[in-house]
Amino acid sequence: MSSDVSTLQLTEYKLHSVMADIDISESLSTRFSRLMQGWMGTGEPHLHSGAVNLSPEQINRASRRLQIILDGLKTCCPFAPRDADDVLQTEHILHHLLGLPLPLVWAVFDEAEYWVRSVAHCGPLSVAANSAAMEESLCCTARIPSSVKQYRPLRRIVFTIESHDQGWRSSNDNGSWTWFEAGSYTVSERVIMRNPPASRDFETHRIQWDLALNEDGTGADAELQQWMSRFTGGEELSVFARAQYQGWSNHVRRVQLELYCACV
Repeated sequence: MSSDVSTLQLTEYKLHSVMADIDISESLSTRFSRLMQGWMGTGEPHLHSGAVNLSPEQINRASRRLQIILDGLKTCCPFAPRDADDVLQTEHILHHLLGLPLPLVWAVFDEAEYWVRSVAHCGPLSVAANSAAMEESLCCTARIPSSVKQYRPLRRIVFTIESHDQGWRSSNDNGSWTWFEAGSYTVSERVIMRNPPASRDFETHRIQWDLALNEDGTGADAELQQWMSRFTGGEELSVFARAQYQGWSNHVRRVQLELYCACV
């Protein structure tokens, strides 16, 4: 028992030393505590071999101490990591300097949402339809970095859209024929949202799509999961504003597209 505690104390000391010498762009997450419990013998024993024998109280206490240390890795950078080098540097610290097994390090990164971020945005534009034919305009395109992992790298997409339609309609069917879609040359397009019909006021909509990391995908949209899983490193994802049928027009003040991708 004493050797287990000594190991935790040594790990804490080493992490303090690493923090003093190396600038990391962001914390690994406040959820590191739960993963530490798995590493020490509860929750996810398959992530390691030779779990130490600590009581639940000792596990919680050690996890809290390590969490405080990891919180110290935060900097003024609003998003983390800055690039793939940040991810690889942090992986090196946790695996080579602190001795955490790689499967645990990778699980920590996903729990911490420690993913590289690509951003694209556009300013004002409008799309007007004059018939039953659909009209469209490209809003913005973001690229998945080529340095991401090969399998299912795209973990999150966030759309921020400020828009409205023409502000009137001639029918009472409650339909909306101004909308936004996302897709690429290799992956089919998918509807993001439709404007509230017959409104002249700009409204801001934030839509977030996440890739489910649990194996059974419980509660996840299976179609969305398959769609996101098709993207690979180096691909581009675009947002399109669309309108259809006479009189319908899509007025866009701004669109922002954020892609979050795993590197390891």
